[in-house]
Parts: sequence; C-alpha cells; structure tokens
Amino acid sequence: MRNINVFKKLLQRFSKAYTYVKLLNGSTPIFSNFGSDILASDVVMQCISCIASEVSKLRPQHTKYSGYDTIPISDDLQKLLENPNPRMTSADFLEKICFMLLSTDNCYVIPVFDEFTNAITGETRRVYKALYPINPRLVELIEDNAGTEFLRFSFANGEQIAMNYDDVIHIRMNFSANEFAGGDSAGRKNNTALLKILQVNETLVEGVANAVKANYGITGIVKTNTMLADDKRTKVADEFIDTIESNSRKIGVLDIQQEFQQLNTETKFVDKDTLEFIDKKICRSFKMCLPVLEANYTTSQYTAFYQTCIEPIVIRLSQAFTKALFNGNQRSRGNKIQFYPKDLVFLDMQQTIEVMRILGDAGSVFENEKRQAFGLPPLAELEGVRMQSLNYVNANDARQYQIGQTQTGGEDGAKTSQT
Repeated sequence: MRNINVFKKLLQRFSKAYTYVKLLNGSTPIFSNFGSDILASDVVMQCISCIASEVSKLRPQHTKYSGYDTIPISDDLQKLLENPNPRMTSADFLEKICFMLLSTDNCYVIPVFDEFTNAITGETRRVYKALYPINPRLVELIEDNAGTEFLRFSFANGEQIAMNYDDVIHIRMNFSANEFAGGDSAGRKNNTALLKILQVNETLVEGVANAVKANYGITGIVKTNTMLADDKRTKVADEFIDTIESNSRKIGVLDIQQEFQQLNTETKFVDKDTLEFIDKKICRSFKMCLPVLEANYTTSQYTAFYQTCIEPIVIRLSQAFTKALFNGNQRSRGNKIQFYPKDLVFLDMQQTIEVMRILGDAGSVFENEKRQAFGLPPLAELEGVRMQSLNYVNANDARQYQIGQTQTGGEDGAKTSQT
C-alpha cells in the first residue's frame, strides 16, 4: 500500500501496548473481509455498480444550523470534502466508499490531520489534510491502559496502522449481530442466502449455454441398410455431406441402400419469467429496483429506489462523517456534514416546473439555478440575481398587513400609520 507513508505519523503516535476490547458476547473483536466472493456474479456487480454510481452524485457540504436555518460553510473542511485526497475526486471517493460498504457491510475512512494546541486556553484545533478510504484485510478493536479504544488495521502487504476509534469514519450496514461491526456475528457480510440464489442463477445460465450448444449438435443420421466397413461408412457420410454443401438448394441425395433419419433434438430453454424471478431476488438483496438497473424506470420507481436504497446510505454517511470530523462542542454548535442528492434527481419535467415555481416565488433559488434545473447554461448577467413573488409576507407581519397598518414608531410600537 503506497499510502502507508501518509500514516507514518499515526504509527508513531499510537505505538504503545494494547489489549483487545472485551465484548459482551465474549468474542474477540477481530474482523476480516474474507468470505465467499459474491462479486464473481455479474448481477451483483451490476447492482453494486449502479448504487455506487448514484451515491457518487451526492454533494458533500459542511453546514451549520442556526435555529431552523441551515447555513452552508465555505472553509478548509469544505474544500477537503470536494477534493478528499490527491488521488480522488469527490465522486471517486464516494463511489469507493459505497462499493466497500455494499461488499463488506463496513467501510473505514482514515482522516489525515495536524493538531494545534492553544498555549493559553489549552484548546486543541485540527486541520484536516486528506481523507482516505481503506480496504484492510483485518481489523482489530483494541484499547490501551486508560481504556481508550483504537482500531488496528492490517493490510495485504503486512503493514499495520492503529488509530483512535473516535477519529475513524466508520460506516456500517446491517448493524445487528456484532457489537462493533456491521454484518454477521463475526463482523463479516452475511452472504449465505445470497450465495444460494447465485448458485441457482449460475446453474440456469449454464443451462442456457448448454441448450445453445445442443442446437448446433447432430440433428440427423444416415442409416446404411447393408454391412459396411468403417472406412466405407465414413465415405458414405462424407459423400452425403458433400452433396448438401455443393448443392445451392441444400438437398441431399441418397440411393436405395441409405436412409436418412431425423433426430428429435427439441431444446428446452429456461423461460423468461424464471430468469427474471432470480434477477429480482438478487436485486432485493441490495434493495435494488430492477427497472433502475435496466435504466428503464418511471419517476415513482426511482423515487422508491432512492428512499429505500440510497437515502439510508446518505443518512449513514452524514452521521458517520459528522461524528468523526467534529468534536462534541462543535456538534453542539450545529456543525454537520450533509450529503445532498443530485439536483432534482427524481423529478420529471412537470414536477420540476412545480418545484421551481414554489421555490422561485419564495425567493429561495437564484435565477441561474432555475436555468440549470431545466438543462440551460447559466448567464453572466443573472449572477447573484434572486427573484421572488410579492404575494407573500413575513409571518410575523401578516396581521399588520391584514388590518392595513405598519409600524413606524420606535421600540414601543405606539405609533402606527394607515397603508
């Protein structure tokens, strides 16, 4: 792993003695990604690739909540979310995270950062420099003498790194049987049921291939009514084939000593409904919608796919990144990492018009955003222009507008004027 140089500082920081964390179920917290390879199935790869492609469209944003309002923050952390490391774009980063999450039920992202301590207040500040999704062969949950939990990652090249668990962005799926990791009781993806379906699917595919081959097999024989030596039988067969191949009408000629017999080679193919049933069962394992996989979906089908498959991943990403990248004090002040879906991703044209009308009347979108929603390029003269309808009023001022009065006095509000 070439990225190991990036983590040398982490290796030095956590080079101390550890013991395994004691889990309530009495097991040793060692988790590996080994198991039967479901990625050998083309349907599984198509499902994961499709979901990961949709997740890669998300837009990460550092936000801060102020009351009921959400404020986007443009800082160094936001720049990092848009360019997580020198080797990956934001789309690459999210796609890789999703691929590993769906493949193993666990994904680990290592943040690289510098820490600075204020000599006067003692407050520690972090400056994040990079985010790396890693693919370890072995993960161990360990603790030091003070009870602080760490994760020790072992890689295929024999290298190891250990990092404070609170600093690691750990995203999990199917978090149930294990106290720490997603998946089964051993912290691995439980593929037992899926592998049975994949085996049936492989058998059906092989059956179709064999049926195709059978169609090109022997379909008839030439029967000789006399006893012939082996070489003469071969000569009779060759002569019969030659008469067919040399005849443009493909008609064979036999004398009274030979007889052609047609073989019954009716081939049974697997019916379409059976193959579609198996594909649907595989897709359901990933909450995948088959029409979405085939890129032949309706708006309602995509909306259902987004809500059942993509949205839970979006929530997990947001919570895991927020928990790891901000301390408790920062979270209490409203800092959060949000992942926003692609612009109006599951709206048809009519719905887009309605959404733009509602948001436009309220002055919630810029004019160029309206153009982009309909596939039109932004215009320089519309930069920063935001229009809104005058048919709306601030809720706090509604009563004054209703009775035809506006406040013109000072803080006591005693003086009013008719409008």
